[in-house]
Amino acid sequence: MAAQETRLRELESLIKRRGEELEAKKRELEAVLEKYEALLKRADENLVTVYSKMKPDVAAAQFAVLDDDVAIAVLSRLNPKASSQILSEMTASRGAGLIKKLAAYSSAKPSGKPQ
Repeated sequence: MAAQETRLRELESLIKRRGEELEAKKRELEAVLEKYEALLKRADENLVTVYSKMKPDVAAAQFAVLDDDVAIAVLSRLNPKASSQILSEMTASRGAGLIKKLAAYSSAKPSGKPQ
């Protein structure tokens, strides 16, 4: 009987620890989502309009020195044609880095569909 009680306490401890780990992951995901939403807000419509009207090579030069978070926010709000033209004018490493981060933010964004 004592062995069963010991085992039960061990299992309860394990469940509690796993629950705490899940809560930590939940908070981490919520922080990523908050950051994503904040990024979108930073990409003001006027700024998006300005970049969408620039020549792709000029916009790419601007993106080369922009903070990654701002660049991602603007790229995510541009129409696909404009963003692809701008990305094609960037160096391969800069463009790939932005696409990788954009994909990470997009996958963290809630879609409204159960997974």
